[in-house]
Amino acid sequence: MPEGRRTASRSPSPSAITRRATSAPCRRSRGSLLLNIGTGAQLSLYTAERIEPTGGLELRPFPDGGWLLSGASLGGGKTYALLAAFYREIAEALGGGAGSVPSDRLYDAMNRWALAALDEGRPLPRVDAAFFGTRAEPARTGEIASLTPATLTPQALTAGLLAGVADELAAFAAQLPAELLAGVRRRVGAGNGLRRNPALRRLLEERIGAQLELAGAREEAAFGAAVHAAVCAGIFADYDEALDRMGRARLTEGDIV
Repeated sequence: MPEGRRTASRSPSPSAITRRATSAPCRRSRGSLLLNIGTGAQLSLYTAERIEPTGGLELRPFPDGGWLLSGASLGGGKTYALLAAFYREIAEALGGGAGSVPSDRLYDAMNRWALAALDEGRPLPRVDAAFFGTRAEPARTGEIASLTPATLTPQALTAGLLAGVADELAAFAAQLPAELLAGVRRRVGAGNGLRRNPALRRLLEERIGAQLELAGAREEAAFGAAVHAAVCAGIFADYDEALDRMGRARLTEGDIV
């Protein structure tokens, strides 16, 4: 290892890795509320002091000191994928056959349906999106209520399920201590579940009462892991330098080995 380089003292949690990728430079992560929806969904907020979490929140160590106050659901993007699998099975059973519905085509249609329902102000079913349980209640099940002829449509059902996913994160946000929320200056959105789904972004923004800034780095967890590895290997002195240098880099074909 090059002399004078400092390595990270401990392996960060997945939420810390993602947060590194979405907060460049790292010092700006203080004052940023991160909302991430990929396969799962979680929010996290930095705190310099160790505090006792309440409700479904958890306290996780943050590299270089401090803590992340986090709330994580077991669904998120996985819940949306569950609905996609339901639609796919119907389409294939009605004559398309196995493999007849490409994933990109299916998700594009679902995103359009959800946006149409929101744009037209359609009534939505009430969806409790805990189809995979929760960390506190593993046996809990999801629920779909308020079904009427108007809400039992692909458009309304898709938007209603996304609203349920957004409600899970909003419930965690409501449990954050007021003194920490008072210092929040930015709400940062990360993960392909938010990046590729305008309807979900809109629903989440409505619930937290603020606009989301999408993270600059794509595939945030992978990027954050690379940043952490670069610091541990002594390539960069600290996370701030790594994020600054790697965030501005543009790979060429010759860089891929």
